[in-house]
Amino acid sequence: MTKNTSSRFSVALTMMATAAALALALAGCAPKWMARPDSDGPHGVVQTATLSPPIGLHRVVLQAVDGEAVSSSSSLRVPPHASLVIVKSGFQLTDARSQFVLPPGEHELDFTAVVDERDAQMFLSTTSPYSEKGAGKLTIMVQEGQRYYIAAKVNPGKPDDWEPVVYKVEEIEKYDPRG
Repeated sequence: MTKNTSSRFSVALTMMATAAALALALAGCAPKWMARPDSDGPHGVVQTATLSPPIGLHRVVLQAVDGEAVSSSSSLRVPPHASLVIVKSGFQLTDARSQFVLPPGEHELDFTAVVDERDAQMFLSTTSPYSEKGAGKLTIMVQEGQRYYIAAKVNPGKPDDWEPVVYKVEEIEKYDPRG
């Protein structure tokens, strides 16, 4: 191993150890909804359209809940700083988390819209595949025992002003607040 390779390896190990230590330290400070996806106690569920949204709507990736970043492996491919991302046809979000258990009450959700390039051809003003943050915020009142389905509604004339919408609400099947 050369000195340069050894140095890079050492830096990489240090960075991984630091990230692991930080994750462990933050685990005790994380909100309950982040720590346990199968929440005990009263809760509702936010279901994001990561695979196939209804006609006329687009996929979304949840980036933050109440200002706390949501960890997802898709964040490597869908940057959290972007409000709207235009992707190649066939782009898969199979690694994106789509179900979030939240306690009842008001929550502010931050999303990134994911739009296929074939749909983006209708947009009048998008010049970049990434649109900076600004749109994509939704305040929702989560009620116990309810599931909320969310997708992106994009105005082709002003795609940067897109909005997340709740397109369906239903009771959680076999809901039990005790988990």
